[in-house]
Amino acid sequence: MSEPMSDDDFMHLLRTDLDADLGDVPPELSAFAEAAGEWLVIDEVLAALDEPAAAASLRATADAQESLSFSAPPYAVLVSRESGVLVGEVTPAPYPDVEVQTPESTSPVELDERGRFRVAGVEGPFRLRLRRGAQRITTPWVIR
Repeated sequence: MSEPMSDDDFMHLLRTDLDADLGDVPPELSAFAEAAGEWLVIDEVLAALDEPAAAASLRATADAQESLSFSAPPYAVLVSRESGVLVGEVTPAPYPDVEVQTPESTSPVELDERGRFRVAGVEGPFRLRLRRGAQRITTPWVIR
């Protein structure tokens, strides 16, 4: 059986390990850590990205270059972005409270009487968060 390590020896070993250059963090570990931080509110439901055919059931805008459709019962969200302007629709009524979140800020989204919205100044990654009563829904981050 070996002798116990002295406190001084243990502190020296700890300092040596902490000072060691471990190199770059592997990309897969960084990606895992970032993804783990995405789901910070465990009672939120992550809305699924629907197939393009499912988006046809929601009203699309005429000038949209690409629309994405998300769903998490009972809601469906259709959203597109062109030149920093988000245009979208939430169905069905009664409509939830909606926020648009970017890495820099979170802002409320005003829906019209048909659940449609338009938000200017959204550049870069974003996601939408819906809330009605105790129900919380969030879309995945959209990065294009």
